[in-house]
Amino acid sequence: MARKKVDAEPVLKSWTEVDDALRTVAKLMREQLAEQAELDQQIEAIRTRFEPGMADRKGKLLRIEKDLQEYTEQHKEDLETSEGKRSKTMPHGTVGFRRSTELTTLPKVTWKQVVERIEEKGRKWLKLLRVKKEVAKDVVRQVDLKAEELEGLGMRFRDKDTFGYELNTDETAATIPVDESVRKAG
Repeated sequence: MARKKVDAEPVLKSWTEVDDALRTVAKLMREQLAEQAELDQQIEAIRTRFEPGMADRKGKLLRIEKDLQEYTEQHKEDLETSEGKRSKTMPHGTVGFRRSTELTTLPKVTWKQVVERIEEKGRKWLKLLRVKKEVAKDVVRQVDLKAEELEGLGMRFRDKDTFGYELNTDETAATIPVDESVRKAG
């Protein structure tokens, strides 16, 4: 079956209807802001109610975790098993250590210095660096390139209209005529 083209009529039929739509948008935004403010107040009230208990428990947890770590570090010899595990399982949980290898810099060497040293070594070493490559669009706008040059790179400048609107929040908004012809005639 052949596709039919549907000619859609604009919903708004006049500048008066456009102004009415803007008034409705302003009203809905005011209502939205009022509800958001009420929601924020209620969230803050709930947060205020629960935060003291949560902060108290968080402090207790941190202190107990520190105590667990200190005790376990002092008794590492009790953790060694014949299977090579470095943990101890008890009825309420397990404590232990997991070996991991961390890449760090030498003393008095920063990661910035490491990057500079890798760059000095040459191309072979550059694979050790992570580089995010992207088009610097702001620079492309500043450089005077011809359309053919841009197209050769796979780019082009394209003009587009972007719709926008501003609400008149002034209380005298209703006194401003909608139609320019009315304003000029007045």
